[in-house]
Amino acid sequence: MRFVVTGGNGVIGQEMVPMLRSAGHTVRVIDRLNQIVETDEYLRLDLANADPSAISSFNPDVIVHLAASFERSVEEPTFWVDNADDNIRASQLVLQGALDSPNLRRYVFASSYLIYNPAQYITSEPASDPVALTEDSQVLPRNVCGVAKLLHEMELDLAAHDDRVTFTAASARIYRVYGKSSRDVVSRWIRACLNDEEISLYGAESMFDYVHARDV
Repeated sequence: MRFVVTGGNGVIGQEMVPMLRSAGHTVRVIDRLNQIVETDEYLRLDLANADPSAISSFNPDVIVHLAASFERSVEEPTFWVDNADDNIRASQLVLQGALDSPNLRRYVFASSYLIYNPAQYITSEPASDPVALTEDSQVLPRNVCGVAKLLHEMELDLAAHDDRVTFTAASARIYRVYGKSSRDVVSRWIRACLNDEEISLYGAESMFDYVHARDV
């Protein structure tokens, strides 16, 4: 099949694209960074300012939309602009490209646990038991990135239920990911240990799952 993978240079994309190609699929990667991952076609562009033909001209069977921006510390108003571009406008562009792709069968969106009410997984005191979040858990985005992820989930649901749309959609609410090129805490801990440095532990009273990009 023919796959379009947005954000294919990212932590998940660097694992996914080789797996797809080794399975015999043809892959177009779209990313605004210089090419890292080996693929069949590579478009270096910013999806927030692109044309939907960047998607539709490949005539994809499947779209995997990974491209996104995340704030790494306390959110500030300056990130709101990046969020509007990278998580809202870019996703709307990808969806329009999907709607313009007549042979598209499946649209997979990398959503996030950030759409859930943080009271379900962030605690002020150590919890006695871990909490498992499910699709039925309370939704209340903790920040503007979570809001953008939830918005695109809703846009996809609306599109997939339109009789004129030929593809189905799935939104994967991914938890904390680490792997090659990761800036997440697991990778920071590993780098610190390799350098014989102390690790920095944040939110020690909370519990989180961390998943390797290849498992994602």
